[in-house]
Amino acid sequence: MSNESAETGSALDRVTGRFTWFDGRLFTLMVGSVAVVGVAGLVQVSFGSYTMSIAQAWRSVFDPAVWTSPGFFLEIFLGEGLGGRVAGALGVSTDVDLSKETLIVWRIRMPRVVVAIVVGATL
Repeated sequence: MSNESAETGSALDRVTGRFTWFDGRLFTLMVGSVAVVGVAGLVQVSFGSYTMSIAQAWRSVFDPAVWTSPGFFLEIFLGEGLGGRVAGALGVSTDVDLSKETLIVWRIRMPRVVVAIVVGATL
């Protein structure tokens, strides 16, 4: 019996020894911070001079037409000129039929939120 507990103890020591660098409180803080930034970003895309409800804005953020169009993301992140050329070279279409709300969210409000997240992370 003592031999078995010694083996269990040494196995436990090996496992806990591998994770001595892991700090549970710091990990919890990081996950909580990412969650707060994510929710705050979703709330921020709801506000602007064009009036829309939070539900409309969130539907626009999670619009399947946007998420299934890699050409649209290339245009968003690389600009219309370079993104269009890269999409053409990859054989991906950039023509996506989107609602007015989705275009406002993705072309105006989402870049503002992404820049705010990058600036906040830099600080």
